[in-house]
Amino acid sequence: MKTICYNVDGKVLKITLRGEDASVAEVKLDGKPLSVSPEEMQRYAAVISLALIEDETIEVHDEEEGRITLNSQLSSWADVGDMFNRL
Repeated sequence: MKTICYNVDGKVLKITLRGEDASVAEVKLDGKPLSVSPEEMQRYAAVISLALIEDETIEVHDEEEGRITLNSQLSSWADVGDMFNRL
């Protein structure tokens, strides 16, 4: 199981996903089962959708807080000589 937390309007929305199929196992708002008005549900449905998308995407950062890791990679996009050859 994977748990993703979001801050929505100063409240903690905790979404727990099942590991096998990444379906939503549980949704809690400030530790209680989600119970909101129909008007508020659109906002929370959007956040839940974001959690599902986040779970499906490849994580492009590591889990080290306060650190950014940059790996150099050869690329021709900034090669001035290559740009002249294309003209």
